[in-house]
Amino acid sequence: MERGARALRALWVALACASAGCDAFDPDALAPLTSLPPRHPQPSGADAGTDAAANAPPNDRDGSARPGLDGSLGGDGGGAGSDDGLDAALQDAAPRDASASDDAGDPDASACAQASVNDYCASLPELRAAPVIDGVLDCGPPLRMVTPSGWNGAASIPSGHTAQLALAYRVDGLYAYLEVRGQTPVPHPSDSAIYCGDAVELYVDADGTIASDGAYDAPGTMQFIFAAPASAAEPLAHAERFLSGTSQGAWTSAAYRVAWLTDGYAVEAFIAAADMGLATWKPGTALGIDVVIDIAGPAAGATLRCGRQLGQYFMRVSALTPSRCNGEPWCDARAFCTPSL
Repeated sequence: MERGARALRALWVALACASAGCDAFDPDALAPLTSLPPRHPQPSGADAGTDAAANAPPNDRDGSARPGLDGSLGGDGGGAGSDDGLDAALQDAAPRDASASDDAGDPDASACAQASVNDYCASLPELRAAPVIDGVLDCGPPLRMVTPSGWNGAASIPSGHTAQLALAYRVDGLYAYLEVRGQTPVPHPSDSAIYCGDAVELYVDADGTIASDGAYDAPGTMQFIFAAPASAAEPLAHAERFLSGTSQGAWTSAAYRVAWLTDGYAVEAFIAAADMGLATWKPGTALGIDVVIDIAGPAAGATLRCGRQLGQYFMRVSALTPSRCNGEPWCDARAFCTPSL
């Protein structure tokens, strides 16, 4: 009798499917998760799978010339694996390449295998796949905390302020992801230099060979500064390059992105030969690397540098002398660490 009831139900389902279509999918029936905050905001109109470079936002907010770094900036303080729907905070624990394929034919498609790296000053892993620059950490390099080495602000580093870093090399350049948390980001005022608010500074030497006096290779050594996004609604990418403290103008590459976080911001970039001023670049056995975090003060004031900067902390500062900038990396490449590849 139970078998007969099952057969009757199967016949009813078959008739219903024939008239209504059982393979139709109604996305409205799946309400979004409300227990998790949203992930990094992405540019509107970018379809899934669309090349990130084609959808990169404008890089220069105002197109105006900005002053270069000078000795006054560092001379007064003394150098001392998640799915697309998950929040960026979950990526801290298990980051997953934003472009990772779910192709069943790829044995690694269902998981992100992290490289075994504890110290990016000692060695850099290779990025297995071409980078996807969308403001989200790619699969492979793990996030590691940037431990402040020196702070040149008049007041202490704000409580709870942290920065994390992930780096990897490819045959044609360097992949970098930095995540800064601890306060709502505030970019520099429109009439001041890019480093006068919240910003990330990334320093790169193409071959890891540092001059005995700390001079930059020209070409071959470059400082990249990425301003924090202005708002969640408009996280426009805005970056500038410097060579030994002299501005090289806005960095107009499409291969970087900034992302607004609820308590900070993220920067993702891929640096290639032209960005370093080189005709060709294939990273060999080592690179030179340093990172600086610029922190905006709670409000503009006369006691802050260039109107809004509270101070900077460094991944590394050089103790070698002489140095015209207290060993800070913007003019002294001896501050760079030289990880092997």
